[in-house]
Amino acid sequence: MAKTKRFCAAELAAEDDNIAKNGMANGQAANQSLLTPGEIEIIRGLRPTVLDIVPLRLHQAMRDYKNLLYYYLSICLLLAIYAAYDIRSSYLQEEEKSRARVANSSLLISERIKGAFTASDYVLRDIISQVPLSDLRYPATDPARHARVNALLEAKVHMLPSYVTGADLTDAHCIVSHAYNVPPRSSIVGFDGSQREWCTVPQADAQLDTSVTHMFLSNTGKLEVGRSRYAEKNQLAAARIIV
Repeated sequence: MAKTKRFCAAELAAEDDNIAKNGMANGQAANQSLLTPGEIEIIRGLRPTVLDIVPLRLHQAMRDYKNLLYYYLSICLLLAIYAAYDIRSSYLQEEEKSRARVANSSLLISERIKGAFTASDYVLRDIISQVPLSDLRYPATDPARHARVNALLEAKVHMLPSYVTGADLTDAHCIVSHAYNVPPRSSIVGFDGSQREWCTVPQADAQLDTSVTHMFLSNTGKLEVGRSRYAEKNQLAAARIIV
């Protein structure tokens, strides 16, 4: 029994030695397979080489590059937002200014038109006051007087703004007895305007003393607007300016 125990103990000791040797060998093999020489030197506290420092520097440089890129993109985004806000604000301000200019221009135009019609009405009243109804006939019986009335119309046209292109007088049958048109338009007399608006409107309203036509195509091929002042109510004889 004693021999058997000693034999077993010896076998166990030998087996432990083999396990220890195999463990050291496996550890060395593992160290050789898992660690590079450079890493082993770093672990042992040796001075690192250039090959060890470069990856670290590259990693740090990449991190710094990412940070700079982030800051750059953030600044670009802020600038883009500010630019969009500034453009939008400028657009709204310019739109408001444009609306104000249009409103002011419309007011000026309306006032100008109102003033022009007021002035033209004074001129028409003056013409009617100076030309008796007996002179409003076609054909003319007194050429000299007819010429003086035409000269009066010419003088009155030149008193009005440049967009007034002519003036005429019509008899009780809406026939043009006197006329002056700014050249190169001819001053045609004898035209029958009985179908024109400036003749049909007072026929429908006998109490009308003045009227303004819609735009129409004249016998000279021009688009015109006419304003008439009738010599007397319930009379078609009128003085008319043409715009």
